[in-house]
Amino acid sequence: MFTAVKANMINKPARFLFFMFISAILLMDCTQSGERTPKAPAPGENSAYTVTFNTNGAAAVPGKTVNPGGMVTEPDKPSLTGCSFGGWFIDNGFGSLYDFSSPLNSHITLHAKWIPKIDMAPVQGGSFLMGSDDYLDLEAKPVHKVTLSGFYIAVYEITQAQYRAVTGYNPSEFISQDEAGSYPVENITWFDAVEFCNRLSGQEGLKPVYAITGRKPAAGYPVEDAQVTADWKANGYRLPSEAEWEYAAKGGNGMGPYYVYSGSNDAGSVAWYNDSPQCAAISHPVGKKKPNGLGIYDMSGNVWEWCWDWYDEYTNTSVTNPKGPSSGPGRVIRGGSWSFSDTVIRIAYRNFFMPAMSQGLLGIRLVRTMQ
Repeated sequence: MFTAVKANMINKPARFLFFMFISAILLMDCTQSGERTPKAPAPGENSAYTVTFNTNGAAAVPGKTVNPGGMVTEPDKPSLTGCSFGGWFIDNGFGSLYDFSSPLNSHITLHAKWIPKIDMAPVQGGSFLMGSDDYLDLEAKPVHKVTLSGFYIAVYEITQAQYRAVTGYNPSEFISQDEAGSYPVENITWFDAVEFCNRLSGQEGLKPVYAITGRKPAAGYPVEDAQVTADWKANGYRLPSEAEWEYAAKGGNGMGPYYVYSGSNDAGSVAWYNDSPQCAAISHPVGKKKPNGLGIYDMSGNVWEWCWDWYDEYTNTSVTNPKGPSSGPGRVIRGGSWSFSDTVIRIAYRNFFMPAMSQGLLGIRLVRTMQ
């Protein structure tokens, strides 16, 4: 009764202040216990995030505004003369590709990665005589007829700049400060080579040719072992078969006679080798000698080139689109290099390396199946 009388004696302004005081105490208790609802953002605070696109030399791409938790719509691919677009990255060192399916929770700048374009020459399908009867062409007998479907082949050996743009590192032994980007990449294993093909295919939106499992090591380079199978119908980049390599080196469709070297009987005009005029004992920038009849450079000399095939002796049987045996002592290498004589850089000369080997005289040239 006393409490009720006292309460009634409190005037209205005082009662209002009393309830405000009690409410404040209750609110403090909620805050301390962690049960309070988080404060709503002030008007305009974090209402949207800005996405900026750094095209690294290409035409500008307009920025975007995205609500917190929303996803960035990927813009149309930019273009840059002489390069292929390699994706949008979180950093300008291209360590992490941005995931456009992830929610955005901050302002961000995305950086365009550019890969020096792989110039490809078409090689029309046809038949040729593979091998040589000359005693100087090691293990090139017997001469036999081979028929091939059309394909595209790289005009140049893969350069250090191209390899570094795709993989993020340069394993080469011979790096010139002034022209490093135009020297052929070398010192890579066969496993490195097939992985490079797949990574380049993925960056250009092509279907990778190779299924690679059991990679050793699981990450990093060089790759020393893996199980590799090929989908020959895929439109991505791959290593040439030995038959494709020789067909292109000899100039494509035709049954001979052929030049001794790729594009000439004069080795010095088309190749870098160890006794050629003015040839230092290192690799040389690609495309500095004369091309062969298909417009392809350095298929004789400069660096050996990995092929797909396991090494084996030829037979005298006519074949179509051969891919080599299922196993062998090593993977085929063709073309010779800067470190060998003019005998070894002959078109028909054959050799092989174990696929885990890498040296400063061994690089790659890519092909694609003609769809």
